[in-house]
Amino acid sequence: MPDIRRVSVFACVALVTLRLFIGWQLLHEGLWKTNTMDSARPWSGEGFLANAHGPLRDQYRSISGDPDSLDWLDYDKVADRWIDWKQRFIEHHPDLSESQLRKLNELVDGYEDFRAELVELPEAVEFPPKGVEKGAIRFEPDSKRLIVDGKLHLTQRERNRLITMAHPDWKDGDELPSEYAKAVDLVFKRAQRLGYLERLAAVLKGDPERITYDVTDRDGEVMESFVGEIDVYRAGLKKYNEDLAEADQAFEYDHLASQWKDLQEQRLELISPVVALETEMHDTAAKMLTIEQLSRGPVPEPWTMLRISDAMVITGLCTLGTLLIIGFATRFAAASAAILVLSFYLVWPPWPGVPEPPGTEHSLIVNKNLIEVAALISLAALPTGTWFGVDGIIGRLFAGRKQAKQS
Repeated sequence: MPDIRRVSVFACVALVTLRLFIGWQLLHEGLWKTNTMDSARPWSGEGFLANAHGPLRDQYRSISGDPDSLDWLDYDKVADRWIDWKQRFIEHHPDLSESQLRKLNELVDGYEDFRAELVELPEAVEFPPKGVEKGAIRFEPDSKRLIVDGKLHLTQRERNRLITMAHPDWKDGDELPSEYAKAVDLVFKRAQRLGYLERLAAVLKGDPERITYDVTDRDGEVMESFVGEIDVYRAGLKKYNEDLAEADQAFEYDHLASQWKDLQEQRLELISPVVALETEMHDTAAKMLTIEQLSRGPVPEPWTMLRISDAMVITGLCTLGTLLIIGFATRFAAASAAILVLSFYLVWPPWPGVPEPPGTEHSLIVNKNLIEVAALISLAALPTGTWFGVDGIIGRLFAGRKQAKQS
């Protein structure tokens, strides 16, 4: 009976080659993810984790922090994040000038007021003016400034009211008849500039298509209710989770896949304006910086569970890939890599009763990730590092020292 402990040279070469190939694949994947960190679109496992299915769906999705992007639709949560970012921006650039600090505060929080030069008010105009919200506008004769409150702003109707107070025959669209009218128009235009928190409120609190509200009569009785897109999306998520818990037939999973696709389209449509505002705010703030300040790089992100997970994945891929290639601590590296790849497999396992992932590939229980796990477990059971690698060099060094001591 042949000795099964003996391995042929060809088998050794094949197993070492397999180890090198898997190590290269892991290392290259880790380096690619690392290189994206300085790009406009750094890699993150957020989307992968948020779309998890299977028995561990809730656990994987929780790592992403906000798998359904509901925090992006909550004004208070987004506002808190932006205020925190502003503070981290200031700490990251401790040499900001007073002018830069003022611009940053105006950028995020909005302007304190808006001003236009005006020598004096016409005799027909009395302040505070009627038909304009109290405190919205004032005139300072000492500084000769017409001033609009930065939080109250002015509406088009209020602007027209202010002009017609001095010029009753003037109509919107006519040429502005006086310096007073020009000053009102100028301060009105300046007051249209909003801070990003105000713009955020307009998107998440002021858009009638997004928010749910009631139409009431003079007595306060509800005449009609309108359900906003955000609440429609929340209801859709609830319905999807209920259907997912009860599904056990192929046609039900096909329907769930269609539901999920529709929900993702709704999610992107809802959060895109908010994400665009945040990106624009960051870009605008960066334009205020000097070249020296820009050289410090972007403001560091806080260490969330998702960021820790991303860092662990990148570190694991690069480290384990390198160890497998050089053949150092090979068995440990192979076993650890098997655990890492198995975690990828469990995000969306091709098991019966789990919706099939989108794409052209079709698997049942076994897919590419599980095959790689099996290969890594096999490598962990064999001393391939001693056949070709640093493990062999270290082994021979210790063996040589042992023989020298014995002699």
